[in-house]
Amino acid sequence: MNTLTCRPITPAVSAELDDRWQDSAACLSVGGDAFFADTVRGEKAARRVCTGCPVIGVCLLDARTRESAAKERWGVAGGLSAEQRLALSWEERLHHHFPAPAVAQELLAPWWAGELRRLHRSGRTPDDIAQDLAGSVRPDAVTVRLALWWLGESGTRVRSRQDGESGTETERITELYGPVVKRMRSMGAARRDVAAYLGVNTGYAERIITRLAAVARDQEGIAA
Repeated sequence: MNTLTCRPITPAVSAELDDRWQDSAACLSVGGDAFFADTVRGEKAARRVCTGCPVIGVCLLDARTRESAAKERWGVAGGLSAEQRLALSWEERLHHHFPAPAVAQELLAPWWAGELRRLHRSGRTPDDIAQDLAGSVRPDAVTVRLALWWLGESGTRVRSRQDGESGTETERITELYGPVVKRMRSMGAARRDVAAYLGVNTGYAERIITRLAAVARDQEGIAA
């Protein structure tokens, strides 16, 4: 069993990036259009090309640099979909941290990959898993989330319903994640941003935003 350490990625890493890394990319033999597919099946096929690519982490850092000021993201890059890269941008804005791709790649080793899948499928969130692994490894939640995405898992930040929890799913998620969603909204987040960050569909995000607005109106009415 290997011991991993979390090595935070800093802007200085971008200085190492130049076009030479592309010479080792697994996608060289694949047409570029394959990474801008307009179907779920096509996107999954493109991400499979990234699996095992020796420069997947550098590719992700390159995408981060190119998309830092972008309002829209397109296609697959660094083994992630546009929505997943949008989620990472919000991870960075909210928590001031970007995942460590080298550590995430180490978590793809067979034993760790199996453990990540087991924990995530049992309802554990990336934050939970980071705590579960704290005794032997030290990846943070966003690095765990990246590794889960590279493994083809959802990487959702929303934990599964626990015994004894009541209310609708929208009510439950709003109660758990309302504060962070309100913070995101104050920073200009649209429903797509909320959906990407939490790892839910846009319908859920819209219902959460609507419920938060209704709660705010009720509180204003009580205060008046």
